[in-house]
Amino acid sequence: MRFYDTLTRDYVEINKRPGDKVVGYVCGLTPYDEPHMGHARTALVFDLLHRFLQVRGYQPILISNFTDVDDKIIERSIQKGIHPLALAEQYERLYYRFLDFLNVKPAYIYSRVSQVIPDIIEVIEKLIEKGHAYATPDGVYFSVQSFPSYGRLSKRSEEDLMVGARVEPSPYKKDPRDFALWKARKPNENIWWKSPWGEGRPGWHIECTVMSIKYGGYPLDFHGGGSDLVFPHHENEIAQSEALMGYGPFAKVWLHSGMLRIRGEEMHKSLGNFISATDIMQRYEPNALRYLLLSVYYRDEVNFTEDSYEQAVQTVNNLIGYRARLDLVHTEGDIREGVQAVIDWGLREFNEALEDDLNSAKAMAAIHKTIGQLPADELDKAEAQELKAFLKYTLEDVFGFRLEKSRGVDDRLIADLVELRSRLRQERRFEVADMLRQVLGSHGVVIEDTREGSRWYRI
Repeated sequence: MRFYDTLTRDYVEINKRPGDKVVGYVCGLTPYDEPHMGHARTALVFDLLHRFLQVRGYQPILISNFTDVDDKIIERSIQKGIHPLALAEQYERLYYRFLDFLNVKPAYIYSRVSQVIPDIIEVIEKLIEKGHAYATPDGVYFSVQSFPSYGRLSKRSEEDLMVGARVEPSPYKKDPRDFALWKARKPNENIWWKSPWGEGRPGWHIECTVMSIKYGGYPLDFHGGGSDLVFPHHENEIAQSEALMGYGPFAKVWLHSGMLRIRGEEMHKSLGNFISATDIMQRYEPNALRYLLLSVYYRDEVNFTEDSYEQAVQTVNNLIGYRARLDLVHTEGDIREGVQAVIDWGLREFNEALEDDLNSAKAMAAIHKTIGQLPADELDKAEAQELKAFLKYTLEDVFGFRLEKSRGVDDRLIADLVELRSRLRQERRFEVADMLRQVLGSHGVVIEDTREGSRWYRI
């Protein structure tokens, strides 16, 4: 199994065997506002990796975090008149609901910054002792000059690094590129902890170094997140972590998912294209979202439009309909050699695609090509069972689709209504029969008229 490493700009083999632990850290949410469609893209990419490692026999240990101490959280909490941790917890809970809606497997642990403050203080003390950090009146800074390989992840020039440094200005910095490990408390701030450098709180980057090492060990098998985190966040994580431990690499491979665009533009509330978790859970179907966001190679950008979503809905309904038609196969027989060869090819192509840098687009194409060569009506029961196992593995176990629909309408009632529709058609009362078909369709019931009569299945 190999992955494209952002650090080396090359493919890296994961030197693990089935049964081995594969430990990864994925940067999580800063809960100052609702999660959004971009968070869904990142969560689904690493859920796909989590699931695939698991079905291939590895033991994935996935660690993620909540940055529940942050400038934006403090600002928003003051506006709302509540404690920052209360505000953060509100959005954390919404994020868990959102992950459940998307059918994302839980990580090994979700850690909050506020839970590891003593660990953060201890790590900063060690960095100071090693000469990689220094205390000032407004906090503690990491010394970039003490880490000569700084910038190798983002491949940024000295000039670009200086531009990024302007984000965090301070008259006490020895180098404009230095970044905060600890921030001294400001008069208006409503959350702080005591430390050897006075009251204050952690900087953004140090938290992930501390939590990843605390819960995952060192080095990590992989570290991931959205491509917007390459600089400065992940660049700074590498510097802190390798300076702390005295050797590298901090992570054996760096995985970054491509950004999400809405109708070709970056998602911003000011553009009116911000799609929040609440909106998503009310307006969209989770299987279709999984298809839309995962059928694109994870390193590529995804462009979300209503048209692309509707196409995803139709494609998912076709997949679910194909799976449902397999349940209607009643012809006895053995698996023919040609049918088995197609299924074996599909499974091999599927696994090889995901083993080659999690190429979900190619993996999904293998599913479509496999079932496209095997119409359900031309199969016998043994072949249908083999295909159902193939779809369970590929679509459910790995891609995380929920193929079994909740039964909102009783099967016996559906059967009676289908029979009534058939009688109406025999009586040439087609308008009423079509209305009945539409009503059943609104409840996810598809009726097919065949030579043997009408049959139905759910989508």
